[in-house]
Amino acid sequence: MLPACKSDLASAERLWLTAHAPPFHGSTALHTLLMSGGHVAHLCFASRWQCEERWLCNGSTNLLSHEIGERAGPSKTCQPSRMRDELHTSDHSSQLRLMRKQIEIFAQAWDLRHPVLLTKWAPWIAATAAEMESLSMTLPARMSAMGIARLRAAHVIMYRPWCLWRLSANAKRWRRQNITDWATNELRGLDALVTMHEKLVAARQPRLVVSLGDLLWRPERVTAALGSFAPCLGGLNSSRSAERPEATHGGINALKTVGSIAAFGASFKPHRQGYLVEQGMCTGPVAASSLEYVDRYGLRFDFSGLSTHQAARVRVLEAYLRVRAAEWQESTTAFMPYA
Repeated sequence: MLPACKSDLASAERLWLTAHAPPFHGSTALHTLLMSGGHVAHLCFASRWQCEERWLCNGSTNLLSHEIGERAGPSKTCQPSRMRDELHTSDHSSQLRLMRKQIEIFAQAWDLRHPVLLTKWAPWIAATAAEMESLSMTLPARMSAMGIARLRAAHVIMYRPWCLWRLSANAKRWRRQNITDWATNELRGLDALVTMHEKLVAARQPRLVVSLGDLLWRPERVTAALGSFAPCLGGLNSSRSAERPEATHGGINALKTVGSIAAFGASFKPHRQGYLVEQGMCTGPVAASSLEYVDRYGLRFDFSGLSTHQAARVRVLEAYLRVRAAEWQESTTAFMPYA
């Protein structure tokens, strides 16, 4: 297991930390927890919807010169970033060039005095340590002027256990509209997270996996794991409100969540969602051929919308992520020097 940083990064170093979770799967909660760190720079100062990178401008690398929209959303002159698609379709050298462009844009919004530079959903590649060193040689002028000469990369991946769709109003609506499409997209999202983790392992990039179930009902474990994985974050606080004090322009960059992660988790009984906290998994059918199950509370757990083969695939993917999530939680006192 590779940690992302030590508690005190060298003054010439910064950690680029990206939070990954499918949209509408608790990503804002994870983002909020990471932003609570005392040493974290975020993109809220760019005044974009939800402080997210996906609303940053494509047409110019001068991010802060663009007009701010009148409503809660992207600025009038911005469109959602196409960099993600380019990264997935380009050759590796082109991907590295796109990463340089991202850094140039993000550096205009990050408070570079902080050691951790946070993004949510930023397009990514599994760059090796040598490639990150190469990127560090061409950092934007704003970073160089701050004396920054080395940029590291690390990733936090969060998955939502299957049964916890009940916590999402969007999931409920999409299931009513077309449960097969919804279930297939959920499976595709899990597959993407596992593929991402495998690529990061191959590139030896620091990565941490967490579960939305743990974030909601065992936030102290997630906080401890994050603290062990990236001590340079500073103290994290799951009881902190999601409101951003830097919210401007009518709240465009305010976060949509209300209250704290701890308060939200406390408002739901996990067993009523079909979730076993200690085991970190949903109740449900054990046999691969079974698609439906009624637990002892009378709660119906099902893989409706999936074939038997697809349901078995969900179990495999969740088991993979659950094992990886336990790695840092079981060794939160150990620290290995950055490799």
